[in-house]
Amino acid sequence: MITPTVGIAIVAPGGYAPDPQAVGRAIARLEARGCRVHNYYDPSLIHQRFGGTDCGRLAQLAAAAANPDVQVIIALRGAYGMTRLLPSIDFEAMAASGKIFVGYSDMTAFQMALMAKTGAISYAGPMIYGDFGAASRSRSRWRISGSAWQARSTRSGSRRRATRRSTCPALSGAGTWR
Repeated sequence: MITPTVGIAIVAPGGYAPDPQAVGRAIARLEARGCRVHNYYDPSLIHQRFGGTDCGRLAQLAAAAANPDVQVIIALRGAYGMTRLLPSIDFEAMAASGKIFVGYSDMTAFQMALMAKTGAISYAGPMIYGDFGAASRSRSRWRISGSAWQARSTRSGSRRRATRRSTCPALSGAGTWR
């Protein structure tokens, strides 16, 4: 059976990556799972505490949404900065792109605005820096179990299920590592 390669875009609409090696680890882990990664984050363009200037971060989102080889757009990390971008985002274009937007924390502002303005859904799920790029594989393990995102925190041993079901078979197991 031939399965198509999933195109994943990395965008930094909020904070930058304090440890640039985390981005490399995340890319390697995603590529090892068969994903094709399109990295729109450029650490040389960090502005203050952000993953770029406001215009630069908007350009990352727009380029990822316009790329026909990308199916999933994952935020680099949360922190702060998305609310500065909201008035300038073309949410109709984001929804029309058909992309799956994934993240949490600061990305929630984007997700709520996307839903409020277009009715489009997005997913609270793992991000590049602290999840896929974590230095310790045991810190947090993300996986798709059935069709729901699950996280197991080794600190508490508890399981949490996302409130939305993922219908993205392409990401099945993309964040699982052992």
